[in-house]
Formats: sequence, structure tokens, C-alpha cells
Amino acid sequence: MKVLSIYESIQGEMPNLGRPVTIVRFAGCNLTCWYCDAKNDMAQSYTEMTLESICERVHQLGNKEILLTGGEPLLQADLNYLIALLNFERFKVVVETNGTLPLSPVTVPCTVVMDIKLDRDDHTVEVGNLKTLQPNDAIKFVYWDKDSFFAAWYFIHNYVSPDARYQVIFSPIDFTKAFVEDFVFMSKDFPRVDFRMQVQIHKLLGAG
Repeated sequence: MKVLSIYESIQGEMPNLGRPVTIVRFAGCNLTCWYCDAKNDMAQSYTEMTLESICERVHQLGNKEILLTGGEPLLQADLNYLIALLNFERFKVVVETNGTLPLSPVTVPCTVVMDIKLDRDDHTVEVGNLKTLQPNDAIKFVYWDKDSFFAAWYFIHNYVSPDARYQVIFSPIDFTKAFVEDFVFMSKDFPRVDFRMQVQIHKLLGAG
């Protein structure tokens, strides 16, 4: 598997905000988002690692929660096998995906956090993934201005079931443009959906 880095930090984002975590960051992505946390990392050379060597490093760090991110983890052919191995060894696995690829290759239990990209000039959200999400999963909207905030709401009204049980997370790039009043007001349109707003605490705390 193509690994950029394996390191420990805290979960900076929902749904497991604030927990100690080991982060496995994979190389490669099918998108080029201007706000990507890892866009500088992507320019680095990766290391080819076996499933066993990844698990060994995870064991050495000793955290119960493992975050598989990138890049785009779903581009890794052995991702499902890695999750299965980590599950067998009783780690809690979270997979962050950009939402443009089918989740069907992931057949073993894990928490999925799926970004819904609001700039669709070069990609399309895999809407069918929404039907596979479970109560411990989440979709996330990263937004940066009023237009992108309302683009998220447009997506929700068109594609998210009023009875959806997964979390719906709003994540402003600039917390001074969170539009909290609009968020609270519009969340009332879906009273049964678990709406959350977050700021990335790993950035506030200077954690990786």
C-alpha cells in the first residue's frame, strides 16, 4: 500500500472529535481540492508498505482508534483487507473518503466520513453511497462562503433523506464565516437528522 506517513495525534474532526488517534495517510488522490489539508504532503514520495508492516507500526503507537485518510484511501486496492485486520485486532477504524468513489469495496465494519465536495467542476459525488451509510457514519461539507454554505443545503434537500441517521457535519474553512444563525435555522427543516457544526481543533491546537 502507498503510505505517506503513519503518526499519532488527536481526532481533529467529528464524529470522534478529540480522541487520541493513529493516522495512516495514504498517497494519491483523484481530486485536487484547493483547501486540502494534505496537498503539500501529496508532493512527497510515498513508501510501499505491506498490510503486516502497517499493522505492526499501528501496534507500536498503541492508540485504539485508527484513521485511514489521504489522499483518497479507496484508491488503495487492499484497503478492505487492512480494515479487516485492524478490526480483528480490535482497533476502531475510521475511513475518510472524498465521496466520489463507490464505497462498495469496503465490506467490513468501520466508521465512514464522506466529504461532499461543493466545487464539482472536475468530479461528481457518488450519491449512491448515501444509502449505505450507517448511524455511526457521517457526511461532511467543507465550505468557505455563503454560496458554498447554501450549496451544501441544496445538496441536503435533494439527496439526504429526512430520516437519515448518519451525522451531517458542516465544517467552515474560516470559522468567522460559519453562518451559525443560518445553520440553526435551516437545520429545523430536517428535525430528525443529526446536524453538527465543527471547527478543526487539531489546527487550533497545532497538532498534525
